[in-house]
Amino acid sequence: MFQVTHFGLYFTPAAQAGLKTAGNHANLASAWEALDAKQADSQAADIDRALAAALLVKLSGDDQAQTAGHALAAFQNAVSVPLPENDLEAAAELQTRLHVFELLRDHPAFLAARGRYADDLSEQVARLTAASDPHEYAVQLWLSAVKLLSGIVFEREAWFDEGVSAFKQVIAKELRPQGFIHLR
Repeated sequence: MFQVTHFGLYFTPAAQAGLKTAGNHANLASAWEALDAKQADSQAADIDRALAAALLVKLSGDDQAQTAGHALAAFQNAVSVPLPENDLEAAAELQTRLHVFELLRDHPAFLAARGRYADDLSEQVARLTAASDPHEYAVQLWLSAVKLLSGIVFEREAWFDEGVSAFKQVIAKELRPQGFIHLR
């Protein structure tokens, strides 16, 4: 049975709890400051501002209405922009969009638009994976990651399994004992 715990693609509730018990550690304080500066930087790309604000909201555990508003507005702007023409850049952008979606998915201000964003992002995943060159090895690796992450975010077991299968195959056939993949 395919079961997903939604919290964020790279974090768990335990990580959030660990941040709260870490207190005012200098490194943690500077990380919060960097995220706060990024989400407020009007010169930063919308997706970067959305990610910084979404991380602040999710990891702080506080319902920061202003910060959530920044995250939602920046995410809305980012999702409405077409993906980059370059498939590697598009895959990276899409992974970030998926991460922001996952971070915001349960925020009350996001719920009303969540279905529309899910449809938009699912369509972007399908379009990008269908249009990519199957002979571009590095692109296919990144798109496998997009499929895996999309499977988690949208609870699509087939996409998740496809991503997992691709990485199992890479590990079995392509990963060198030295710890790298020789790109063709």
